[in-house]
Amino acid sequence: MKKYIGIDENTLIDNVRFVVVDVETTGLDPLKDRICEIAFIEIKGLKETFRFSSLINPSIPIPPNVTSIHGISDDDVKKAPYFSDISNRIIEVFYNSVIVGHNIMFD
Repeated sequence: MKKYIGIDENTLIDNVRFVVVDVETTGLDPLKDRICEIAFIEIKGLKETFRFSSLINPSIPIPPNVTSIHGISDDDVKKAPYFSDISNRIIEVFYNSVIVGHNIMFD
């Protein structure tokens, strides 16, 4: 069995940065709903190297039925940063990494 993945054939898996990510949103429509929480863990050499979690002010109301799913309310996010406030940091961590996620097609 090969010990490398598709980044290139000479990259050992121990040298690959994985970022395991999860987001919570204001609903299920990617065209109108927005992220209200993001969390990710960076893993390299099968060890956690960085962890980040933040509520995000989506600038739109979170419907009560959605709050009942993830527990995040308008009050929780009203003083949270906007996505644009943290997007550069997220890009830095995700750059040149393998992104891993649950339900990644939605997230």
